[in-house]
Amino acid sequence: MAELPIRAESVDVLLFDLGGVVVDIDFGRCAARWAASAGRDREDVASRFAFDAAYEEHERGTLDAAGYFESLRQFLSVDLAAPAANLYRASRRS
Repeated sequence: MAELPIRAESVDVLLFDLGGVVVDIDFGRCAARWAASAGRDREDVASRFAFDAAYEEHERGTLDAAGYFESLRQFLSVDLAAPAANLYRASRRS
């Protein structure tokens, strides 16, 4: 059996969000924020979004946030100078 990086006795809670039960991401709102930040049309940015290979890799944990957001910038054709963390925070604001 593989050794776990975290000792079981140090874990208080495990949270599994299967299909947006706990966290529901509004991709329309994300597209609106990304478009506004990039000076682009929301509909154009929204129409380019897809659950692509980079999304799947990020979901599996094989692609870090910075790599995923760089992929998003390229895929959505947006030129945002903000670091990936700022892009993420912008997508989470109401």
